[in-house]
Amino acid sequence: MGLPSGMRRCPRDPDIMLRPWERCPECGLPPFTLWQMIAMLAPMALTLGLLLSTMVHWPSGADDGPKMTAIALLTEQSQTRPVSPTSYTPTPSPVLSSLISPSSTINPAAIEPPTSTPVVTGPPTLTSRPTDTSTPTYVATPISARTNTPTLAPPPIATVTASQVPQRRIAYVSESSGSPQVWLMGANGTGKHQLTSTGTNGYPAWSIDNRFLYYLSNRDGRLQIYRQEIATGREEPVYQEGSYGRPVMLADGRVAYVQGSGGQHKLFIGGQTIFSLDRRFDFQWSPDQTQVLIDPLQDPRVLYTVDVNSGHSREVAGIKSWNGSWSPDGRILFASDRMGVAFIFVADRDGANSRTISPTDKWSQCPSWSPDGRWIGYVAGDGPNWNLYLMSSNGTGRRQVGSFANSTKSAIWEPNSKRMVFESNRFGDWDIFAVDMNGNELQLTTSDANDYEPAWSY
Repeated sequence: MGLPSGMRRCPRDPDIMLRPWERCPECGLPPFTLWQMIAMLAPMALTLGLLLSTMVHWPSGADDGPKMTAIALLTEQSQTRPVSPTSYTPTPSPVLSSLISPSSTINPAAIEPPTSTPVVTGPPTLTSRPTDTSTPTYVATPISARTNTPTLAPPPIATVTASQVPQRRIAYVSESSGSPQVWLMGANGTGKHQLTSTGTNGYPAWSIDNRFLYYLSNRDGRLQIYRQEIATGREEPVYQEGSYGRPVMLADGRVAYVQGSGGQHKLFIGGQTIFSLDRRFDFQWSPDQTQVLIDPLQDPRVLYTVDVNSGHSREVAGIKSWNGSWSPDGRILFASDRMGVAFIFVADRDGANSRTISPTDKWSQCPSWSPDGRWIGYVAGDGPNWNLYLMSSNGTGRRQVGSFANSTKSAIWEPNSKRMVFESNRFGDWDIFAVDMNGNELQLTTSDANDYEPAWSY
């Protein structure tokens, strides 16, 4: 279900709809600028002019049937034509309203097109954000002035040609069949085919052996985790609890997932609770699978680590921290705006030795560490335009590699660290793109509907 004309949706709370001149009371999203208002109203003005011209200049006594048809077509185009990408301010489409909602009961008729997992996007306009008067725990130091961070040349880049693309597959969600369904395609975008067709399905995740694909489905009237055997297409429910977010497969075959509603949200492993919180959260496993990094999706945004064996939890990154991500060697990567603008930080597993590694000229978030530990991808922007950037793990060699990236989601690394896939709305709807370390992009999906939530096979 689309938004009313001219309305926007809060990135943090999709239930809040805003007029163009309103500031969001939840996340501080500013009102449209003058140029954004002009870009939004221009198509409507053009359509009105064409309608008036058609009515005024239509020959007297001529058949009115073609005139009314032309008016109807112009009206339809004015309601469906997107603003050009250069002025387009995205309301992140993807992720099923039903899959985001932690409610255990679902009205299938009321399912909306998905919106992205809410994280703090906050426009990087410092004058419009409240000033943090507390004493910051960490102080940003220009990289050139640091003595504990060696100035190293970025690691050499391995160029990937089309013939070298491995025969991996990508699971993703597409609305091309009319409702969100799980699809499968090759690593270069070929061989697309639909895997699910019943109900609404999303958040695909591979089993370690690539034999099964797990996903959330509401086909039975409530959210459940299903799995499908790729070779046979056989589907079956795995867990009955209402869940949200992407399930995670563990090396021992167990499935980790989050379930909850209201003020009670729990992390399950194989059906057993290991952690609970009073607000929605995302999570990520440490490389050795002994700890879980908890990333709350609602204020207060504070990162926690949880020991899987003891259940002991601890705060690791201080206030105003989100987008937590593990490095292959067990360090923690995260975003924080505790100093007024969002930087990318890196810290030890216990939160010690925290330091900034991103530039200070753009709002930066959604970091993700490459599997080989050599690179960090992140999203940065200075208003409505958000792009994908790359830097080496020590903060050097920063450069843009992708355009019009989804500002609320991290890019997904290929297991061999050669490429990333990310979502972009540069052509109006959401599509999936792949980019290598040299910035060479390949558009993987080209349907007229939204395509999102990519997941690499192992």
